[in-house]
Amino acid sequence: MMARLGADGQRPSQLFITCADSRIVPNMITTSGPGDQFCVRNVGNLVPPYGSNSNSVDAAVEYAVEVLGVASIVVCGHSHCGATNAALEASSQNGSALQSWLRHLEASVRRSVGLPDIIDPVTGIKLSPADKLSVTNVAVQLENLRSFACVRRAEEEGRLELVGLYCDIGAAAARLVLEREPYLVRADEELATAGTPADL
Repeated sequence: MMARLGADGQRPSQLFITCADSRIVPNMITTSGPGDQFCVRNVGNLVPPYGSNSNSVDAAVEYAVEVLGVASIVVCGHSHCGATNAALEASSQNGSALQSWLRHLEASVRRSVGLPDIIDPVTGIKLSPADKLSVTNVAVQLENLRSFACVRRAEEEGRLELVGLYCDIGAAAARLVLEREPYLVRADEELATAGTPADL
């Protein structure tokens, strides 16, 4: 298989945007293999709105949609996220690169504060403020993706689906992210392909 991938090049069907956290393994979450996903990883799984001078993320999104022609974009947040904890605690060093990057979480923080409690659909447990922010942040990043003309066009033409996932690290399970109550739903059957769009 690797020889074929080396000779024929990549043809991934999905752009997978997730956190740089070492506990997150995209191939395990989606049961995918080499060549299936084009991946973007950064602190907080952030997609700043188009024109925010986040050239690396912008270039990856445009390349995935316009050159690779992916059929879906997944934004995957997770529990116990250092970025969301830092955003709530304002604990990053003043003037640091981390603080500058976490400013992209401010819209998610404002959105999260205005939402009711989010309950895990499997355990029935209320999410912590940081985990609630992680869920909210996924939805906000999906909105930010639509600030890219190529994403909007592909979605409107039915060539692209946007999917939100939230990974519970301790439970080794993922949920689909919605933008209305109950905000999280079970995703057990959808994980193999992540082919069901978030309800946005």
